[in-house]
Amino acid sequence: MPGPRITYIPAQYRVRVEFTRADCLAAESPADLLERAKRILRRERAAGRVAFYRIFKTRFERMWSELRASGLPEATKVAVTVVTGAPPMPGISVTPAREPGALAALTLDAAPEVIAGWRFKLFKLTVGRQLRELGVTAVANPAHLHALWLRAQRGERIAGAALAQMPAPKAGGLYQLQVSPGKDELTLVVFDVRGVLAGRLDGLVAEVEKAAQQLSAAFGAPFKTLSKEIRRELESAGRGPEGFGIDLPFVHLAAIARLGEADLVLQVAPDKMSATVTAHKPLPLATTREAWLGLLAAHGIAPATALADEALALIAAGRTLVGSVVARGRHPRPGAEPVLQAAGAPAAFDARSMRDAQQRRVARRGQVVAAWAFRVPAAPGLTVTGQVVPPPAAVFPAVELGAGVSQQADGRIVATADGVPKVTAGSVALDPALVFEGDVNLASGNVRFAGPATITGSIEAGASVEIRGDLTVLGLIEGGTVTVTGTLTVAGGIVATAAGGVRVGGDLSAAFIENAHVDCGGTVRVAQSISGSQVVAGGEVAAGGIIAGGEVCALAGVRCGQLGRGGTRTGARAGVDGRAERRRAHRAARRAKLEAHLAALGAQKKELDRRSEAQTTKHHRAAKTQIGGALERLPALVARLDAQIKALHAPAQNDAAITVRGTLAAGVVAEICGQRVAMPGEVAAVRLSLDARGHARVEPLVDDGGGEGKKAG
Repeated sequence: MPGPRITYIPAQYRVRVEFTRADCLAAESPADLLERAKRILRRERAAGRVAFYRIFKTRFERMWSELRASGLPEATKVAVTVVTGAPPMPGISVTPAREPGALAALTLDAAPEVIAGWRFKLFKLTVGRQLRELGVTAVANPAHLHALWLRAQRGERIAGAALAQMPAPKAGGLYQLQVSPGKDELTLVVFDVRGVLAGRLDGLVAEVEKAAQQLSAAFGAPFKTLSKEIRRELESAGRGPEGFGIDLPFVHLAAIARLGEADLVLQVAPDKMSATVTAHKPLPLATTREAWLGLLAAHGIAPATALADEALALIAAGRTLVGSVVARGRHPRPGAEPVLQAAGAPAAFDARSMRDAQQRRVARRGQVVAAWAFRVPAAPGLTVTGQVVPPPAAVFPAVELGAGVSQQADGRIVATADGVPKVTAGSVALDPALVFEGDVNLASGNVRFAGPATITGSIEAGASVEIRGDLTVLGLIEGGTVTVTGTLTVAGGIVATAAGGVRVGGDLSAAFIENAHVDCGGTVRVAQSISGSQVVAGGEVAAGGIIAGGEVCALAGVRCGQLGRGGTRTGARAGVDGRAERRRAHRAARRAKLEAHLAALGAQKKELDRRSEAQTTKHHRAAKTQIGGALERLPALVARLDAQIKALHAPAQNDAAITVRGTLAAGVVAEICGQRVAMPGEVAAVRLSLDARGHARVEPLVDDGGGEGKKAG
């Protein structure tokens, strides 16, 4: 038995498969045939003869199943197109729809003689591919595409033509003739191909020709019918899927009006801002708005510029259009009534979080701080041929520019440094010092500034403040994270900050510190007390009142009115760099984790190495490779941490001391340069330091008249 036959038609880049019901009964699936067909088009594409190809797998498999399940004789033969390719067709452009209800907009930029050389089915295939690339899954009406293809061949300009959707299947009736809104196209929609071929084909063709004659009389222009093409395509469809009810409805262009340039002659003004009719065929040209806009579009006139109502009124009255302006362009308009406006949001690159983006009081380098706007905005123009004309360049009034800002050519004024914008009606400047009015909290957003700053309120819990310079807070620091590279002055106190909550590069002054974590590179001066806090200073810690609870550590020494309180554990350390110790402890903890990780990886590698080749899977080999790479990299990280830990062993400051003017409570843990000072019990007015031999000692203070006291002679 011969079996299915695969035929390639090079001129159409099409692979067809002919098969019988006997072939379908012999094989449940045509997968092998499909693969053979695809190989043919792959070769064509590799040779550069086709730009792409489309596979009709679902239709082929459905046809195979339908014929297999039918009760037709085994010799019944069908032919199905399985794969079709298309050569490169430059000049076809499908863009998003401009009109409601349209699938997309089609523009053809190729010359008429080039378009005439395209086969319609390949043209339709290319348009379909571009529709799918746009995300349009619906099928374009092939009759409408056919009409556009014919119009382009005779020289009509197809620019942004709205593509209609394929008609939906209809229950009842064999076929239907549909007239386009402009009455210049006639479409045949067949719902039952087999029923038409069963004795109704001649009657259908006669009905098409009669409808075309009626349209010709009503439209005022001759129509070309496609009777032969309809008959040929229907007979071919009857031997394919459509004959079995697949891929219906069958849609075909039945007739099209013979419109041409001579039917309407337009003169476009030199500036392309108007189009005037110089001649036209006998009225009526077009009796609906859609038809008239389509006729103008065929002559290259943008629908948005058409004076449709005026033209349709003349047509309805039976008057000539010669000499009338049927399209008028829109001249571009510059902006008017300029006003200088402050920008409302910070630069996007600085928005570390949503709360950073809330902060609009600070401008960053490169950020727009002010821009000219127009109460009457500029508007582009549009020629009658659809070309957009940009508005004239804006002319901005003179503005006084202060320090820290510069003006761009487009009128925008940008910051050349970080600062606080000062924008008035005629001037823009940048203040290098920030004055933040009110509290910093969830509502205000975070504050980040490169320069000195003053906050007139408090810093509340959850807020973040970063200042590259000195900071003065007139209220409290009640939580959050505060980082200052310069000095920090807090008129109120520092309360309940998280670990690392307050970091200061220079000196720190506050009324009190309570339940807080403070890391200071300079001296910490507290007018009142330090309680329940962890305070580390690169200079001295000096408190006018009591230090109780928590621990203070100062490289230069500790001074206070009272140290410790009964029942409260208090630590005081002097002569050691607490910040270096913290960094060293952090790196040591990280090193310990790396060592533990290395040990675990080594154990895993040993376990994998014990497996035989038969027990080793692809996953195991990949794991061995990954573990091996880690075992090579991690020792270098451990060595780097060792070097960092060694470098962080800062020398002690031997002349440091802990000075207590009032009572030093029993139970205080005191250290000088790492040496624990033995306390006999509660004492008053003492100085803890190292003697000449480096041993810790406790000395009484005597009043020198200045209230500070000095060690006894």
